[in-house]
Amino acid sequence: MREKGTPRTHATLTPPCFRVKPRFLGVSLILLAAGSASADDSLFFAGAEVCPRDIIDVPEIVNDAAGLDPSTQETILESDSIDSPDSSTLVLKGDAQVIQGPQAIYAQEIIYNKDDYTVNARDDVTIYTPGGDKMEAANLVLAMDTFIGQADEVGFQTGSRKTKKVKKRLMDSGDTRQGSFGLDGMEDASWFSDDSVFGSQSVFESDSLFDEDSDEDSERVPEGPPRADMRGEAERMYFEGQDRQRLETARVTSCPEGQDSVMLTANEITLDHASGVGTGKHMTVRFFKVPIFYFPRATFPINDERKTGFLFPSIGSTEESGTIIEVPYYINIAPEQDATIYMRYLSDRGVQVMGEYRYLGEEYDGIFRAEVLPGDDIYGDDRYAIGYDHSHRFGDNWDAQIDVQDVSDTEYFDDFSNDIEISSSSFLDQRAEVNYNGDIVDFGVSVVDYVSIDSSFDDNFLPYGRLPRVTLDAESPNDFGGPFEFGVDSELVRFSHPGDRFDGTRLDATPYVSLPLENVYAYVTPRVSMRYTNYALDNVDPGEETDFSRSVPVFSVDSGIAFERDTTWRGRPHYQTLEPRLFYVYTPKEDQDDIPVFDTGEGNLSNISNYFRENRFFGADRVGDENRISLGVTSRLIDSDNGKERMEAQIAQIFFLDDREVHLDPNAEPDTESKSNLLGEISVDVTNDWEVGGSVEYSYEESEVEVFRFDTNYNPDSRRNVELSYWYFRDSTEQIDLEATWPLANRWQFGLEAIYDLEESEALYGAASITYDACCWAWRISGQQRRHQDAEDETAIFFTLELKNLGKFSTLY
Repeated sequence: MREKGTPRTHATLTPPCFRVKPRFLGVSLILLAAGSASADDSLFFAGAEVCPRDIIDVPEIVNDAAGLDPSTQETILESDSIDSPDSSTLVLKGDAQVIQGPQAIYAQEIIYNKDDYTVNARDDVTIYTPGGDKMEAANLVLAMDTFIGQADEVGFQTGSRKTKKVKKRLMDSGDTRQGSFGLDGMEDASWFSDDSVFGSQSVFESDSLFDEDSDEDSERVPEGPPRADMRGEAERMYFEGQDRQRLETARVTSCPEGQDSVMLTANEITLDHASGVGTGKHMTVRFFKVPIFYFPRATFPINDERKTGFLFPSIGSTEESGTIIEVPYYINIAPEQDATIYMRYLSDRGVQVMGEYRYLGEEYDGIFRAEVLPGDDIYGDDRYAIGYDHSHRFGDNWDAQIDVQDVSDTEYFDDFSNDIEISSSSFLDQRAEVNYNGDIVDFGVSVVDYVSIDSSFDDNFLPYGRLPRVTLDAESPNDFGGPFEFGVDSELVRFSHPGDRFDGTRLDATPYVSLPLENVYAYVTPRVSMRYTNYALDNVDPGEETDFSRSVPVFSVDSGIAFERDTTWRGRPHYQTLEPRLFYVYTPKEDQDDIPVFDTGEGNLSNISNYFRENRFFGADRVGDENRISLGVTSRLIDSDNGKERMEAQIAQIFFLDDREVHLDPNAEPDTESKSNLLGEISVDVTNDWEVGGSVEYSYEESEVEVFRFDTNYNPDSRRNVELSYWYFRDSTEQIDLEATWPLANRWQFGLEAIYDLEESEALYGAASITYDACCWAWRISGQQRRHQDAEDETAIFFTLELKNLGKFSTLY
């Protein structure tokens, strides 16, 4: 015992004499931290103020050396007394310490052998590792040269530190949502899976394979004390080399200290840091001490790399399919490739196999999905869904996309999807395209076809397939010189249809020349073009014409001027603009009654931009006879300090100088109105968190409002969001759409979605949810009502339980 005032005895050894290995646990035991669910999918929402992570108590001298290589640091031995019974042994007693940079061993007694580099510590042994881990043990025996030894009655915390920089690496995220096939790039809908201790998986969420925000030569710079990712206990820990430990009778959890509601226990756990894989024997997942899953043997990740293995299963039931059990298996093929296979048992239908393969490169990414249900016992036939989505960039100018989807039958999504957008859709697109975008020329080749998934529609209701479509647009270069600009927009399409309608090829080309006259506050742009279209039809009735063409000249003038004034809004300096616009277009009438309609529709005037188009039709099959003037005024309110637009208001009106006789239907009567409806639109940032917008379309002929829209979005933070939309169409639809999520308390969250038809006084869709976040586990119960294609409503209740960093248990509907 050292007398009061007597300095502690200490010795300093150079690094070659005492080489404590860089890590005792390395990144070990991060099985519960690896591959956590993404914020989008996770039920966890409570912030650090509600669910703080445990801070690992690291001595200041060790914490200050974080990030340093221990082998380059001097070794300090310190205790109340130091004895040397022989030339090779040092005995440290009383608050003994062995410190080497960011790692240290503390105990009441430490025996250090300088010849064989053996440490024998007992009584209140504490070990700190360079990575921020902490272990407490009754005793420790460790051969430092071979890193072989053992510790008894071990309690441990594994930690991670915040860093200022990271080395360039492949981009990973914890987003593990898997979905049934959607209509836009196979968006996810209902497949259940999540990262788990038995197989972490990650979505590649960057367009580039590499994190371009990181510095190639940068290093991790730790800051602040380490925070615990996981903690646990083991009756004994064996050190089996530099990168391998084995735990006997172990308990681990990612819950904070004092909460043991989620616990993983095993007879034996082996941690192999070289491969990043842990192996457990007789592993059990316990929830409030109740065993909910047992695995005789399982492997799991112990770092932030993806690992091959089983994901947590899900169990549920539906009225149509009976009991459902789904087991996912994740395959980490390569850093830029992975796959997931799902085995789903449906008691009333059979066994369904689903799979997903994903890949990512610096210039490309893609996903392939497939579902197969052989011999559906209810449907009476084989059923499947398949899809492939790929995007590719070739240098700076070329890109390509493929998005193909197919299903076995029109009832597939009604039976296997709980997403309203999927189940209420009528067809799937199949498309592939290659595009070139240059400074002078834009070129594209695409093929598009459609598959019906609505049993109430026959093939005649499907859109025409475009097999193929070729576009070529060119314009004069910026440095061409002279006052004129010229160019051509062209398209060649082969239209094909599976129904009784005829097929055909259409060539459409529009050469043009314009004279832009502009300065900083005004512009006038006259433009002359010639719309040439040629048709070659197949499958027409005998005696009918198969080849014909059409040429229509178009003249337009677009002009505008901008005024500004300084003003203030909400106490801040702003400037307000007033931007009148006048647009005139003249197109002579051309008889087009014999021309087929492949892909053309008559544009509505519910959008201000449509008031300033040369052709009132969308598509090349009709060129409208036009002699009209469009007037519009736009006013913007812009923050003088940061340039943010706080308000935009627009109003537009068309004045027709002649009747319009060209229509899609040859039997339609001419339009004789002298002016269009008056359309106004406005959007306002009331505050930084609150946006309000709307539009109104007023009919002079009916002296009534034809269309009215109001929408608002309030989003002050990630837990508070309200989106409300109201639509009114005279003699048609009056509808309210609501989507909201709002905290009821620190740990409680409420969600609501609704689509309500005021005209029919009925709900078209509704969903509500309650979520509770208990920090290391969370649950959500939600209800959904949606309408099937047969107009029948289906109500379902969903329950999801998520164990933090382990996985989810979910009902399936």
